[in-house]
Amino acid sequence: MRFDKKRVATLGAGLLLACGAYLVGVSLGPPREGPVSFAARAADHRSPNGAAPRASADPLAAESVELSAAEVEQFKVQPARERVFTIQRDAVGTIDFNQEMSVAVFPPVPGKIITLFARAGDDVDRGTPLYTIDSPDLVQAGQSLIATAGVLNLTTRVLERAKQLYAVQGVAQKELDQAVSDQQAA
Repeated sequence: MRFDKKRVATLGAGLLLACGAYLVGVSLGPPREGPVSFAARAADHRSPNGAAPRASADPLAAESVELSAAEVEQFKVQPARERVFTIQRDAVGTIDFNQEMSVAVFPPVPGKIITLFARAGDDVDRGTPLYTIDSPDLVQAGQSLIATAGVLNLTTRVLERAKQLYAVQGVAQKELDQAVSDQQAA
């Protein structure tokens, strides 16, 4: 990622303003009742002996940090200038070159590979069969499809017969309705 000089200067100035506002105690939140100095705010948050902070109803008290004079002197304020910011990300893991140029292939259904058409290192094109798989799930689905097709064929013939008999008043309306329902369910 590249940063141009204008963006770096803007980021630096914004960072400097944010640090300065933090050190001086300027709040960017909702306005308070009248001006409050840094020393007055520090006095509000100290206990009578001056050591430990005390609980306050001030909502900014929980969000602020008070610094002593010695701590404030550790910071050095300088004019904004251009700097190069290096983006660094830490990650755990190993990076390795795929020397075989291989790709993991996962079948759409679980099962046992019966026939293998390509081996590791072979060049294959898109759509080329790689293996034949014996899947119990796929076999069960095929058997269910065949059985359902047979039931549909049978119920369709029964419905046609019921319609012909109803036309000559050979069956009751109830039996014709049942044949229609059975055919739709199949």
